[in-house]
Amino acid sequence: MALFNFQVSLPNPLNAIQNAIRPLNLAGFLGGGINQIGGGFRPSGSGGTNIINTGFSIDDFRMNFSKNNEVSKTDKFDVYFTIPTQVSSGSSYGMRELSLQCEVSELPGRDVSMIEYRHYAFIKRIPHINQYGQITFTFYCTGALLEKKLFDRWMDLMIPVDTGLVNYSEDNSGSPLYETTIAINQYDQSRNLIYTVNLISALPISVSNMGQNWADDSIHRLSVTFAFLKWTSDQTTASTNQVPSSDAPVTNFTNRFTPATTNPANQPVNSNMGGTDFGIKNPESWDD
Repeated sequence: MALFNFQVSLPNPLNAIQNAIRPLNLAGFLGGGINQIGGGFRPSGSGGTNIINTGFSIDDFRMNFSKNNEVSKTDKFDVYFTIPTQVSSGSSYGMRELSLQCEVSELPGRDVSMIEYRHYAFIKRIPHINQYGQITFTFYCTGALLEKKLFDRWMDLMIPVDTGLVNYSEDNSGSPLYETTIAINQYDQSRNLIYTVNLISALPISVSNMGQNWADDSIHRLSVTFAFLKWTSDQTTASTNQVPSSDAPVTNFTNRFTPATTNPANQPVNSNMGGTDFGIKNPESWDD
């Protein structure tokens, strides 16, 4: 005969967690309820405490990408450079050739500079201004180094090596002298155009060194970094001109920053004397 006859029942761990959460009113704090998926809690707006005992589903993961055109690939792109007239200098080498040789490109990002406003003990951040970085393109080099010669002329058009004085960004007719628009296109795996970015008022600011080595016979590559005023896409408020994959030159770019006035004499600006390309006359041409 047993002296003691009783049973010990262990509490359900899940019920214990729910009972511990309810007194803290975390459901209201997290938006009306708590869902458990795969062992973790997440906010829910449906109200109440919903427990969903389901784990990660690989089928749902695959279906998510299948219904959204699979995945984006880094090699499905092309870039179109509108070469300024004075840079091309009558050469047949231009936009199409440069596009074919572009090995590496980037889709630009954007940062927002914030202003911090303090209200009692809390700091509120207010959007202030857009900030844009730089884009670097890498090109395969031809045997004649035509792309290297092109960017040599392009940069010399901005600041001639012989004088070191900055040229205005527009010529006498108001056409851009060295600023341009660059179109970066992204395609899906069926070669359908899905996204286009225009770099507005772009200009090269850095051309990389090109190594030479008797022990190496690899292909030369040239990296060029561009700065730009801003970029637009079909998702921004500013319009974007989509550039198709064709041999036709691009002539419809209109989203270009235009200075208030131009330099009538088309003379270089002496940067040491405070001149700029934003409508300020060349100090050397000022009247006495």
